[in-house]
Amino acid sequence: MDVSDDFWTDAGVSIIAVLALPFYLGYIHAPIDSMIEYAIVAGIGLALGERLVYAFYRNDNAAEFAFNAGLRALAVLIWGGFSFVMALWLV
Repeated sequence: MDVSDDFWTDAGVSIIAVLALPFYLGYIHAPIDSMIEYAIVAGIGLALGERLVYAFYRNDNAAEFAFNAGLRALAVLIWGGFSFVMALWLV
């Protein structure tokens, strides 16, 4: 697979995980604790996917993986939280 294919696949998955799924959670009026739980699981999943796809991240130790997962979970919580609130407001 070409590097550009990996980039666009990663970008598409990230947009779905960070914006689309939290919007759906807001659309179905899920409780806020479900959004927080989703952010944690999505952060770990995105970090794990990055570790499996990109050779640069394969040699990370557990602390670096946890830091990367935490940053991704925070991004999902902030941007996904905004998407979640927008869905609640619009619907």
